[in-house]
Amino acid sequence: MTVSKQPPRVALVLGSGGVLGGAFHAGVVKALLDSRGIDSRHVSTIVGTSAGSLTGALLGAGLHPNDIYRRETGQPLSPAGRRLLAAARAKLGPSPEQRSAFGFPVAPQMALRAMCEPWRLAVGSIVAGLMPRGTMSTQRIRLLVDGLVEGRTEGAWGWSGDPYLKVCAMDLESGRRTVFEGNDGETLGEAVAASCSVPGVYEPVMVNGREYLDGAAHSSDHVDVLRGHSFDLVVVSSPMSTERLHDVRSPWHPLRVATRFQTDLESGRLDDVGEVVVIRPTRDDLDAMGSNMLDRNRRAAVALQAYTTAIDRLAL
Repeated sequence: MTVSKQPPRVALVLGSGGVLGGAFHAGVVKALLDSRGIDSRHVSTIVGTSAGSLTGALLGAGLHPNDIYRRETGQPLSPAGRRLLAAARAKLGPSPEQRSAFGFPVAPQMALRAMCEPWRLAVGSIVAGLMPRGTMSTQRIRLLVDGLVEGRTEGAWGWSGDPYLKVCAMDLESGRRTVFEGNDGETLGEAVAASCSVPGVYEPVMVNGREYLDGAAHSSDHVDVLRGHSFDLVVVSSPMSTERLHDVRSPWHPLRVATRFQTDLESGRLDDVGEVVVIRPTRDDLDAMGSNMLDRNRRAAVALQAYTTAIDRLAL
């Protein structure tokens, strides 16, 4: 009698990192397909934070990993990829004007709560609460993402089965993490917009009567969201980390070192996982990124280099 082999249970963690974080993820998901034959559209679970939540939404909506890579490197998309993105973009208006935010802290109560209960809040949550209230709207993000699944009725967010998408944001009132899974009526666009609402830049996003900011304020990667679940393989794409602790390539190096330690700590707390592969920027990746993670002109270079880095890492 022939016993059918069950496909491996794979989880993909896509961390924060702005515009170039999305480009880094593009290289990783293509490398995962080319090196191990794993199509990220069909993994068991995706955990997305900020830029990673947008990449996760694209995968869940059905955009092929090759098209995600082509989108970042300026290559023509497949016919299916063009149709999917064209339909989503049809509802977008003009890009909002970039504006700086000044003023009082958006959530000063976090600093007060931290003095009373210092173990309850992440440092990033406290810093986010002390930032001024952002002025830019996340409406374009919400409309784009909701457009990806418009008219679909399968599952909570427009598809059934894999991947099960978890979108991480920070509750502005409590400073604690919220993981959106589409179970409380929030749309996919609302969840991703909340996860991408950078403190001091974007307005907080209202979801089900509560305001949220970028999930990266709590953790860049949120690997620990996977605790309590069993996987054969967990792949972490961590654009805000660094492979080299002592190689200072930008003013963001202390943040990258802190991200690395936090991600390693979260990964070590996973319960039942066969293999964990964390893909971090190498020296070449950091050179491609430069010091501005919002520099759209570097997207192609970052995606190309991330692909090389991920191929090497996944081969180990």
